[in-house]
Amino acid sequence: MSIKSSEFKTKVNTPLKTFKTNNVHSSIDEIDKKILRFLIWDARLSYREIARQSKLSTTTVIEHLKKLKSSGIIKGYSVNLDSKKLGYELSAIIELVAPKLSLLKTMEKITESPNVYAIYHTTGDVDAIIIAKFKGIDELQKFLSGLYDNLDIQRSETRIVLNTVKEDFRVMIQ
Repeated sequence: MSIKSSEFKTKVNTPLKTFKTNNVHSSIDEIDKKILRFLIWDARLSYREIARQSKLSTTTVIEHLKKLKSSGIIKGYSVNLDSKKLGYELSAIIELVAPKLSLLKTMEKITESPNVYAIYHTTGDVDAIIIAKFKGIDELQKFLSGLYDNLDIQRSETRIVLNTVKEDFRVMIQ
């Protein structure tokens, strides 16, 4: 498979900085950065195709990918799905306030829902923010009822997304 998009090639050749992972400072080299940029845009690329397009040997690509996996930088490979085409018409941002002693347990329980895409422990007026998708308002209502019936929630506020301008949960290498 050949990648021809000029946007893709521009992003693949963009410089990358040192970053933190798993609370351990990790420095990745330019070869790692180039390989990661290819995989971010198409995780289906073979080692050989990455090597060809990045002008590296296949062995070099394999060695670097092994290092990136063993260090935990690469946690897995996934596909980017269109949630609306799968019937998830409603996106919601749910803000929660919960007692401090039960907050982490509450957030862990919420992560079990297949509707939840992300949950963030936050500072400010709310303790957690949930990003979730639902097939409709009835499914959202059932989810919210379950929160109050089964978890220690003091208060919540739900915002329904009217229009998604950008949604891309991939980590972008810059």
